[in-house]
Amino acid sequence: MTSLAEYRVMVDNRLQQSIASSNWLEAAVPAEFCSEFLDPAQSLLAHGKRTRAAFLAAGWQLFTPNTEFSAVVDAKSDKSGKSRSTHAILPVTAGTAVELYQASALIHDDIIDAALSRRGLPATHIAFTNTHETAELTGDAAKFGLNSAILLGDLLLSLAALTFAQAEHTSNEGFAVATTLFHRMTAEVAYGQYLDNRREFTAFSQEFDADIAQAYRVLYHKSARYSVDCPLKIGAALAGATQEEIAQLSAIGIPLGEAFQLRDDQLGVFGDESATGKPSGGDLIEGKRTVLLGLTRKMADPDEQQFLDAHIGKPLSAAEITQIRQIIKSCGADAAHEAMITEREQQASQAIERLPQQSEILQELFTQLSARIA
Repeated sequence: MTSLAEYRVMVDNRLQQSIASSNWLEAAVPAEFCSEFLDPAQSLLAHGKRTRAAFLAAGWQLFTPNTEFSAVVDAKSDKSGKSRSTHAILPVTAGTAVELYQASALIHDDIIDAALSRRGLPATHIAFTNTHETAELTGDAAKFGLNSAILLGDLLLSLAALTFAQAEHTSNEGFAVATTLFHRMTAEVAYGQYLDNRREFTAFSQEFDADIAQAYRVLYHKSARYSVDCPLKIGAALAGATQEEIAQLSAIGIPLGEAFQLRDDQLGVFGDESATGKPSGGDLIEGKRTVLLGLTRKMADPDEQQFLDAHIGKPLSAAEITQIRQIIKSCGADAAHEAMITEREQQASQAIERLPQQSEILQELFTQLSARIA
């Protein structure tokens, strides 16, 4: 098992323990419906690549010498006879916290997008709708589903904060910096979500470059920062990195985070549902105003642009999805979008090479993301 794979398993196990526990409840309070409430979260958290936790671990590893991939601290002697630690506990608790937050964001995102599935399973609000029907509750099943999913997302956000309060750290000062970074990250994502939501209610314009720039702002605040940049910096802060060292990680985190989300947007159009866990062409149906769509509208001919504007954000047949995909490719937008991904990956790679210290986890993550097809 590779080091990164081992860490992911450790986070997986801690996540399931977190969801299985109800220690956030007062002991005297009966937890009659606790399992029913938490079951959809347990299902959601049984899947996922733990990318954000892994970047947090990479940031930690950059500033903790001799970090191995074990939860055991083992002391040995160096040539001078002094005892040294050859194993350091990776930040599993901190990684668990960012993944709990990720789950809360996904639940709320699926509500906003009216998504039916996530990771090959019913979206959380759909799962609660099914619970309403199974339990033979009264009233509107869909409303119960939405209400319950909002509340579960809120709970996971709270659990993420409670868990991060126990995060591994090498100094109180570093923990304080990391805590601030964590809470700023969750606030920034909410703003990014609002920008994304607002864009979907804005009419298409002929100001193509301005539309693309706005799509970048959404990408930056909603996804790029919290997918890569923030977890990397949080891990570094927990490991005791200085403010200057933390700031320098943006040279890696920003371009790699942008590349990550650009690829995700590409998969939202061309990805295989069985691999991505999301409906094929779902971003087209939801009307996601991505950089890829902005490029396509700019590069397509007038007839193609008219077709796009008339169909994006509406129910689409398989034939219409295929036609939009063909437009994206034939007008050159897909190639231009791919070049943007490559450029950002190269920027991140060069920044990684300039680091005075290295991280096996970071190198493996970069390799995996560069070859990402799902």
